[in-house]
Amino acid sequence: MLRQLKVALSLLTMLFCASVQAQQTYDDGARWAFVTDAKSAQLAIIDTFNFTLVEHKKLAGIPVDMVVSDVQSLLVYAIKNDPSLYIWDLSNNKTWSMALGFQAQSLKFHSNGAMLAVAGKDQVTVVEPLTQKVVKHINNLASPISLNFSSDGYRLMITQETNGATHIWNVYHDSLKTITMGNGNPVSEITLTPDSRLGMVSIPKDHKVHIWDFISNKDWKWLDFDAEVARPYVTSDSQHIVLAANNGNIKIIDAYSRNTIKELNIGAKANKIRTGWLERVAAVESRKGLHIFNLKGDNKITLLPTEGHTRDMVVVSDSKSMFSSHDNSSDIKVVDLRKLSGKTDIKTQLIQPNHIVMGLTNTICH
Repeated sequence: MLRQLKVALSLLTMLFCASVQAQQTYDDGARWAFVTDAKSAQLAIIDTFNFTLVEHKKLAGIPVDMVVSDVQSLLVYAIKNDPSLYIWDLSNNKTWSMALGFQAQSLKFHSNGAMLAVAGKDQVTVVEPLTQKVVKHINNLASPISLNFSSDGYRLMITQETNGATHIWNVYHDSLKTITMGNGNPVSEITLTPDSRLGMVSIPKDHKVHIWDFISNKDWKWLDFDAEVARPYVTSDSQHIVLAANNGNIKIIDAYSRNTIKELNIGAKANKIRTGWLERVAAVESRKGLHIFNLKGDNKITLLPTEGHTRDMVVVSDSKSMFSSHDNSSDIKVVDLRKLSGKTDIKTQLIQPNHIVMGLTNTICH
């Protein structure tokens, strides 16, 4: 009898564990990171609390872009040569697709987590993935297109990077107007301050940065550099603008006083920029690796070498750690932004980790 009871308890335990595993959900936006593979349809799910691989999921294809809605617990992605959106409900593990009629190139969620802007080659469509409702079509655009919702939810910025023409759709009044970011030459993707006050682009050909004031509806500042400048970056507290040029020069500007707070040189062409640890630390990527430094104070730079070109960089919601994916490595690099040092890499078991997406990060409008 005792033996039979032990067998029964063992079976119940196995059934319970299998049930828990089947019901695994990923609707805690602050905890999970989703990593795509550039060479397969596999998706790696990372636990950012303990820096471990949880499992793999198979997607419908290799994502061109992927985003997460915290509010509705949705993961949405588009794949190459497929005129559809693919949606995964993270709270109940259901999946479905939504026909678009065009190939999506980039995706951006509204702050309400329900509306999603989808950019194609010559159009933008705003949809609601949960209800599969089409909200707005905006046509006759020119690629590449930069998308950004203001954090207050009132405006969708659609910037034609070929000439800086920025179409501003008022979400609640359904009105459309156009301004020119830059001077008519090609521009970077647009960056907005999280307080929805300023918008900015770099103008690579002219070595300039143009900052626009959306409150006063006029120019806020033009900045000149000695080399091409990467896309501007703004800290999540809207306090600091970080600008990085091809010759390695870094300039940090106060987003309220317009004063230059700090200048330094990382000794290499700067590309991607992120900030963290409560917005006091910056990480700038170059061919040499990741350059980590404080936004204020001394100019000490910590270099963390990487195996290849950086594909993506994401700072987790508590701003203490940064994840990055790199060419020629199947691992995710983890940086401790408090100690300005590297942590143990995360083994993804992917062929080539690519996009890193989290529900909550400290990067709001970049």
